[in-house]
Amino acid sequence: MILLSEVYPEVIMSEELSFRERVWLIIAAIPYGRVSTYGEIARLAGSPRAARQVGGVLKKLPEGSSLPWHRVVDRQGRISLQGADFRRQQQALEAENIEFTPMQTIDLEKIPLARAFVALTSRFSGYGVPGDTWSTGTATSGTATSVKS
Repeated sequence: MILLSEVYPEVIMSEELSFRERVWLIIAAIPYGRVSTYGEIARLAGSPRAARQVGGVLKKLPEGSSLPWHRVVDRQGRISLQGADFRRQQQALEAENIEFTPMQTIDLEKIPLARAFVALTSRFSGYGVPGDTWSTGTATSGTATSVKS
């Protein structure tokens, strides 16, 4: 498994942003066809023991958010949701050509973890207020952009 911070060690999150805003920015930078884990996102956001809090941030996303929440899985490559929400996330990942094993997990050794993390703080300072939605720009660029609603 490739850790994002090993690929992009220059990523430094501004302390001016809240944890929730840092999580939004990191997830917005996950490119199409890639995944990351709750723990890796927490670590990149500056709170390496806050994987569950990342899940809480995603659970509270505004209705209709374009943040690619579906690209976040647990450290074993499993979807943490159940029922209809599980199926919705699985379908969104399959639409991006992410394959599942017969045990309904993603083989994280086969899927390169997201590598699109750049110096986000200078580009996004001032964004992340409630009501904003996030997008990853073009489907293959992996460049994070924000779209205010």
